[in-house]
Amino acid sequence: MKSIPLRAVLFALIGLVALGSVVSLKPNTSESTDTKVTDGACTNSGITLVVDFGKAAQKPLVKCVRQFSGTGWQLFGASSIEVAGTAEYPESFVCRIAGFPSNEDEDCLGTPSFVSGTWVYFQSSVKNKSQGWLRSAEGSASRKPQCGDYEGWRFVIGQSNQDQLPSYEAKPFQCK
Repeated sequence: MKSIPLRAVLFALIGLVALGSVVSLKPNTSESTDTKVTDGACTNSGITLVVDFGKAAQKPLVKCVRQFSGTGWQLFGASSIEVAGTAEYPESFVCRIAGFPSNEDEDCLGTPSFVSGTWVYFQSSVKNKSQGWLRSAEGSASRKPQCGDYEGWRFVIGQSNQDQLPSYEAKPFQCK
């Protein structure tokens, strides 16, 4: 049995590593090009994102995001709704959504308090027996909503108001 020279094995391994590097540099664009966003709630496919500004004079934002897989935090980017975290938690604690509250009202350097106002995260899924809004037990950066789910955000001021549900009715459904 003839042995393969060590130099040939080494060059083959270097070539495979180089090829792997080139392949991994190709961006994964399938999620961004396949995602479709429309105004209003989803009815038969997609994830509905609801942003309720609470007592502010703004109407809730409601978007349907189809063909999405990712986290609740990434859903903002997919729906083209601007979100800002805090200096402490830039991609996991929501401080500002769609420019609200303003920079003058909240600098987002630290975690906002209920006294000044904060965003509360809700979800609704057909997996929930009540199928209504429930305050999320996990953060949006780790939650992975499924087709038919509703993701909701409500801006609240005051400790006693933290369980105020989004004003938009959640109607989760089973995707086909």
